[in-house]
Amino acid sequence: MADHFTARQYSSKEAYEMGLVNGVAPEGELDALVAQTTDAISQNAPLTIALAKAAAREIAKPESLQDHKKLEAMAEACFNSDDFKEGRRAFMEKRRPAFKGR
Repeated sequence: MADHFTARQYSSKEAYEMGLVNGVAPEGELDALVAQTTDAISQNAPLTIALAKAAAREIAKPESLQDHKKLEAMAEACFNSDDFKEGRRAFMEKRRPAFKGR
């Protein structure tokens, strides 16, 4: 555990095994990994992606500056959205959802 405070640089394999990175691409294959990751993200509901991004931005702020009411309103909008209904329907019908951002 003390190793975490030594400023030791980790190999990409070690960083991956520790969960510090989501993936490691061999030289020349980074573009393909990025494309695969962005494609997977784009398959999710746009409102939910926006909420996750906003939550990450708020968490990065000092606690006294975090806008919890904004996040609560965004979460409520997600749960009341057509996309949420579509996601539930698609899950029950065992098909990919067709999200519209509404």
